[in-house]
Amino acid sequence: MSRRRSDPLVTNEGVALAFLCQEPRAELSEIAAAAGVEQRTAQRLIERLEAAGYLTRVRMGRAVEYTVHLGAPLVRPGLTGTVGDYLTAIDSHAASEVR
Repeated sequence: MSRRRSDPLVTNEGVALAFLCQEPRAELSEIAAAAGVEQRTAQRLIERLEAAGYLTRVRMGRAVEYTVHLGAPLVRPGLTGTVGDYLTAIDSHAASEVR
């Protein structure tokens, strides 16, 4: 699920979440490339997403496995729903742009 960096409705965090749903064992460099950011920025994205309860990461030797919590409630004021609702909405938005 790749997103165009210029899409104002999809944040870098949203892109990272969508990417990690498809690639839960992705390396940081792959997450950074998907979000169109540097690796250090991708690391901060992951830290914010984990702090918000949207994902967890488990180290497995040298690798990391990410679990996106689709049922986690959105924590931004004024938004309702879950992470899964958000990802469905941005996926629908991207699909409508292609048409």
